[in-house]
Amino acid sequence: MTKTKTPTPGDSIHFLVDGFTFALDTGLMAQSHVSRRGETAVLTQKLIDASRDRDGHSWLDLLHDELAQIERWGQVRFAPGAAPADIAPWLPGSVEAEQAREQARRAAFAILDDTERRRALADIDARFGRPSTSRTLNSAPQRDLTTHGENRGR
Repeated sequence: MTKTKTPTPGDSIHFLVDGFTFALDTGLMAQSHVSRRGETAVLTQKLIDASRDRDGHSWLDLLHDELAQIERWGQVRFAPGAAPADIAPWLPGSVEAEQAREQARRAAFAILDDTERRRALADIDARFGRPSTSRTLNSAPQRDLTTHGENRGR
C-alpha cells in the first residue's frame, strides 16, 4: 500500500473549481475562504488543523488522490503545487467563459486594422472555441391539446 504525502505548512495547492469553501482557522467564529479556479493557496498549520473533522480526517488527505476526489465530489477540485500559468479562470462552457469570450470579442472589434482584427477574432475562437448557436433561457411545458379535447377543429 502506498502512503500519500501529508500536506505540511508552506506547501502550495491550487484550485480547479470555483466555490470550494474551507476554514482558515479553528473556532466558532473562524474565517473561511471560497476558492476561485486557478487560485494558489499556501497551507498554514491553522488551515491544516481547521481542515480536520472530529475523526481527524481532512479534505487535504485527498490532495494527491484525484480518483478519491472524483469519488467524493464527482470532480477534481484541487491539486498540489502552484496553479499552472496557463490555467484559465473559467471552465469551458461556463457563464464565466462566455463572458470572457464576449469581453475579448469587444476588444477585438475595437481594433481598427482589418487584418489584426481578423487575427484577434481567430485567436479568440482558438482559445474559447466557437460560440453556441442557440440557448434556451426559459421554457414552458407544452400541452398536447388533442388529448384534452381542446382542439375542436378551429
